[in-house]
This record gives sequence, C-alpha cells and structure tokens, in this order.
Amino acid sequence: MIKKLLILSALLIFACSGDSYPKFDIDLPLGFETEVYKQDYNLLTASKYVNGNIESMIELRYSDDWSFSTYSNDTYIDEMLKTDKFEEASSMMFDNFKVQLKEKTYFKNLGYCFYSIYSGDYYDNNVRVTNVVVQFIRDDKLFTLIGSAFQENFSNYHKQFLKTFETFKL
Repeated sequence: MIKKLLILSALLIFACSGDSYPKFDIDLPLGFETEVYKQDYNLLTASKYVNGNIESMIELRYSDDWSFSTYSNDTYIDEMLKTDKFEEASSMMFDNFKVQLKEKTYFKNLGYCFYSIYSGDYYDNNVRVTNVVVQFIRDDKLFTLIGSAFQENFSNYHKQFLKTFETFKL
C-alpha cells in the first residue's frame, strides 16, 4: 500500500511539474532575435531588425480551446477553405483586408495544413503588412505559425518563412 502511495505521489508530482506549454523545436532564420518565449498562448515571437527597426517577424501560437478537440485536422482545413471564418477573424485587426491565397498545403514535419497569405493595414497605426499563416490541429490544439513583413518586403521573406515553418516540430 505504501509503495502504491509513493508511486501515485511521484506520478502526481511529475504531472504537475514542468511547463504546460507544448514542447516544440524550430530553426529560426539568421538574424531573427527571439523576443517572446512561452508567454500566454504565444510559444515564440522572433523579429528581424534592420537599422533598429523591425522588418519582419515570426510568431508561433496555439489555442487549447475545447472546440479544437471536436475537429480533425482535415475537417478544420476544409472548414477554413469553404467558409469565411478565417477572413472574419483576421479582418478584426486590419483595415483594407485582402486575402491573396487560401489553400491546403503539405509541410514536412506538420503534414497537411491550412495555408493563407493576406494583407491589411493595422487599425492602430495604419501600417500595411502581409502575413503568411499556417494552421493545423494536433493533440486537440490549434497551432498557428505566422510570418509577417511589410508589404514591400514580403517577397524577400516569404520563402524564408516557409523554410522555417518546415523545421517546426512538436
């Protein structure tokens, strides 16, 4: 009986220790500096500075909302492709919001993902940015990988964002 209590206590301590964030690994491009690491539902924010100003940014986020436990990854992707839910959610932050691309794409280490490119002017500062967004569901969580750059620089960073997202592992 004491042995069972010790084992149960050890399991409880092990289960409660450590951080509750999903374990992940990613290879950031040269020149990107990590600014936020595991804060709230943001796993990582890394920025690239040029002459002291942010020129582009990579963010890794997740949501553990219970609703994602009711979706398979394929169902989620199909829903995002067939409806305007993604546009409705994303346009809340932007004026002059425009989706350039929305499709299902395969990423090494991730499998099939929802993939989108959109542009918009931030409401708070009217700065126009273009984002590439990759989303997938795994372990009842929605993971979102975002690459952002000023519209005029986006083509310089787009492939770099995609290569970085290919290195993301859970």
